[in-house]
Amino acid sequence: MQLRPYQSETIDALHGWWKERPSDYPLVVLPTAAGKTVVFSTLIKQLLEQFSGLRVMVLAHTRELVEQAGDKLSRIWEGAPVGVYCAGLGRKEIRQITVASRDSIRSVAGKVGRFDMVLIDEAHLISTREDTSYRKIIDALKEQSPGLTVVGFTATPFRMGSGYIYGKDRIFADIAYSRTIRDLMNDGYLCPITAKAVDDKAVASGEGLKVTGGDFNKKELAALVERDAIVSASVAEWYKLAYEKGRKASAFFCASVAHAQMVSDELAAVGVHAPVVTGDSDKKERAQILKDFEAGKLTAICNVACLTTGWDAPVLDCLVLLRPTRSLALFIQIVGRGLRLHPEKENTLLLDFGENLERFGPIDLAKPAGRKREDKRTKQCPECSEIVGFYKRKCLCGFEFEPQPVKDCPECGAELHPSAARCDGCGYVFVKHESKASTLAVFSDGATPVLEELPVKSIRLFERITKAGTKYLQVGYQVSDFDFVRRAMCFDAPRNSPKYLHACQIWQEISVGDCATPTSVDLAMGWYRHSVNSGQQLLKAAKSVVLNQAVKGRPVMMVKY
Repeated sequence: MQLRPYQSETIDALHGWWKERPSDYPLVVLPTAAGKTVVFSTLIKQLLEQFSGLRVMVLAHTRELVEQAGDKLSRIWEGAPVGVYCAGLGRKEIRQITVASRDSIRSVAGKVGRFDMVLIDEAHLISTREDTSYRKIIDALKEQSPGLTVVGFTATPFRMGSGYIYGKDRIFADIAYSRTIRDLMNDGYLCPITAKAVDDKAVASGEGLKVTGGDFNKKELAALVERDAIVSASVAEWYKLAYEKGRKASAFFCASVAHAQMVSDELAAVGVHAPVVTGDSDKKERAQILKDFEAGKLTAICNVACLTTGWDAPVLDCLVLLRPTRSLALFIQIVGRGLRLHPEKENTLLLDFGENLERFGPIDLAKPAGRKREDKRTKQCPECSEIVGFYKRKCLCGFEFEPQPVKDCPECGAELHPSAARCDGCGYVFVKHESKASTLAVFSDGATPVLEELPVKSIRLFERITKAGTKYLQVGYQVSDFDFVRRAMCFDAPRNSPKYLHACQIWQEISVGDCATPTSVDLAMGWYRHSVNSGQQLLKAAKSVVLNQAVKGRPVMMVKY
């Protein structure tokens, strides 16, 4: 399976972590729909090919997640030594790679033999308390393998009430790699999310409700939303804003079973069949309902706390949040259900009847309540353990730290100061987001990515020179008689520099077959002119380019061949 760039970067980051901090447990933070299962399945395959005796356990908290992980591993690696230990699936197999449910493996964790690595899906569910299921499993496995390595994967690295799940006194030391929803949405890997304001008569704000266990009291919340007037108004708003606008697959997130049934009955009254699924639903019946929904046989589905994690339905194009919550993690998990791409939808509509956007603000800026992150204005010298300022380049003992952080130009790969607004090499203008949250905006800049696909007439190479006198190449995708969409390649940059490696990556993408990578701009242009004059094919024929017009400056671009 061909990994996306950020998926490969995740694996590389974990190898770098283990090299530098082998005794600490890392956390990987990737949004819902980013392919966390693909990442750790590929990671396992690579590790076992390198270390044939390695034993790996994948832990998840639901049978759906266990089943997904087992299936993905088997697809990525045909013949993989995978066993599944999950009572809900009727399987209790311990093999070199064991995918286990938390509740099924807990009582036998001390009897399953040596395991060298544990990968935990939905790691934000691990409590900070010492006596919880995940902690007991890890402790039992460590007794049999003191050098046990643990890696957590999550889309939300925090818990309601206790804050971040990494740092001091947490099981995970820090984040080894992360990408945001906005990052992957801008790159075209996630579906855009848009929101519309709803009628105040249909809103259940949660104001004045008691808080129990960090979220709104369940009994008072149910009393708030289980009212005929508010159910009728919310369904009417959905009908007007979603159903009549052509939305084909809506998921309603309700506060209680009675609430979900009321919503389902109201939908039936307007001619829409929307069955209810809950954690107590018959497993076969629930599986059939979800299968029908994903096949397009159902326009809507109502659920209570069972479709927030582990449910993949790319066809879903409308999220109807009918309850308020104080849990940022729950809110982001619900929004994440709509992030999967599907050829029949341009975006996913969020209808928020619980004023959650007002409560948390845009999801790319929202922070959890509870414990704050550790102060990182200082760092420790690895040679003498002296505490020095974070931006110090050299300790008093003589140890030299790594250079200060830089950011790379997405066009040419140049290394720039983190605050640079423009690339010195190719002139690329960086995005500047507004820092103030926008009311009812899902993201802080208030923009929903608009993807525009343009057919490509031809692809050409142009030789260019920067103001500083440096040569570079531009790949030009001709989208009209006079318009080109361009990408920069700096082959004259030093070998192994980000600029040069970025140029090599683009060249491998655009060139035909196993064409060698040029070592200079002049050589590349020589090959290109020879191919044009001789009628040989050097560059692939691109079908189209996809532009993300919501990004300021130059739009983010993808090329389809």
